[in-house]
Amino acid sequence: MLPLFTSEQMRGFDKRAITEFGIPGIVLMENAALAAVELIETELGAVDLLTVGILCGPGNNGGDGFALARQLFLRGCDVEIWLLSKPDGLTGDAKINSEAAVKLEIPMLEPESADELDFSDYDMVVDAMFGTGLARAPEGLFAEAIETLNQMEIPVLAP
Repeated sequence: MLPLFTSEQMRGFDKRAITEFGIPGIVLMENAALAAVELIETELGAVDLLTVGILCGPGNNGGDGFALARQLFLRGCDVEIWLLSKPDGLTGDAKINSEAAVKLEIPMLEPESADELDFSDYDMVVDAMFGTGLARAPEGLFAEAIETLNQMEIPVLAP
């Protein structure tokens, strides 16, 4: 079994990798995406046989989701991105990975209401809405998406 870490420990690992070892955040995202692909293949089999929905938020965890979407897409996976925030709200590494997904023409859905949240056609859903920095209860569309995921009986991965 993989060790579990607290949010504070994970933030510390990321900060140390970036500041002490000089590893750019975008590289950390790419490495996380590659590790997630490996985990998915171990648990569910060949990704080119899967249909995956990836829910992306505006921050770095959303960036992880965009990177994972790209890696799955390039391996033949049927993947869709659900952008749960405004595209112009993306910054930094999340924006870079989002732009790469757009250039690859990975389908990107931008729901405006909870009525549009339907994840029933997927073999798996990835929750890349929030990372370790969320210090309040999710609201609005994010809360609705989490509630919808909690009611489903398909695998959910949170990178």
